[in-house]
Amino acid sequence: MKLYRLTLKKYFIISIIFILFFTACSKDNEYNKNNNKGKQKDTITASLSTSDKAFIEDTTIRKEVGRNEIKYGIGEVEFCMKYVEGGKFKMGADNGDDTNIVISSAPEHNVKLKSYYIGEIEITQELWHKVMKGNKNKIFIDPGYFTGDKLPITNVSWYEVVVFCNRLSKKFSKEPVYSLYGNTDVDTWGAVPITNSDTWNNIKMNFFANGFRLPTEAEWEYAAKGGQYTSNFIYSGGNNLDDVSWNQDNSGKRTHVVGQKNYNELWLYDMSGNVWEWCWDWSAEYKRTWIFSQNNPTGPSVGEKRIIRGGGFDSYLDNIKVTYRYADNANKKHIDAGARIASSN
Repeated sequence: MKLYRLTLKKYFIISIIFILFFTACSKDNEYNKNNNKGKQKDTITASLSTSDKAFIEDTTIRKEVGRNEIKYGIGEVEFCMKYVEGGKFKMGADNGDDTNIVISSAPEHNVKLKSYYIGEIEITQELWHKVMKGNKNKIFIDPGYFTGDKLPITNVSWYEVVVFCNRLSKKFSKEPVYSLYGNTDVDTWGAVPITNSDTWNNIKMNFFANGFRLPTEAEWEYAAKGGQYTSNFIYSGGNNLDDVSWNQDNSGKRTHVVGQKNYNELWLYDMSGNVWEWCWDWSAEYKRTWIFSQNNPTGPSVGEKRIIRGGGFDSYLDNIKVTYRYADNANKKHIDAGARIASSN
């Protein structure tokens, strides 16, 4: 009986020691596991430069239930991307957009687009300043001829807007759309050329990336017309020019605060007038051989000039029609030309 009690006592003591040892080991393993997690996080954070950490902080994204829009914020500066439901539409015009012609809007032809997002307003000076501050491409952060936070950005080249788009994508940890010889890091592209550049004309677009970009010409016209909700107005949002646009007759020869005129069927402002808006596409004449619908056209793969749409504050009424086309070299800047951003999703 004593031997049995002694054996039981030893067994109990050994069990207690084993439990204590196992608990200590578990805590030690848990500590190491958490410590490794911390080291891993520190390693990821450490991989970003101080400037990169500062660049991506202070951003917000808000998608409200029941609203076809996404609101983005950089500090106190907000911008809104409106959802555009894809569909078929008639692009171009056969009946007289050829006043002061640079590139014809004829013939009218069928186009089919997938859904996308487009900016509610033109890129403002306050947004440009937030994104372009500290850029390594020698781009002015205050390039506007007329100055004001809520005024549209002007006096920017197509090249500069492409850099802006990739920097904005980086700001919100999105996949950059544009690449130069396979490289999407615009900080390594060098200074933006002030003349037409064969090198920079090799910029490519990844249409499936989720970052910010310029709209294609077809996307621009479809949105300007109101998408699936179009009323087939002459101008974006109506047939009365002064209700929907800042133009040669009412602008006082200057830009105006965005979003002051009537919006169109998609709640988009200033797609007619205020400033011309760069598009992605190389310019090319429409072809009369286009019998069947074009699906998500992005323009020719090479060219001499880039499409610019919508008319500006110094434009005549014909130039502000939703079908009117214009084109210029990618390095050119104008006091009445800016841009509007889009994204594939």
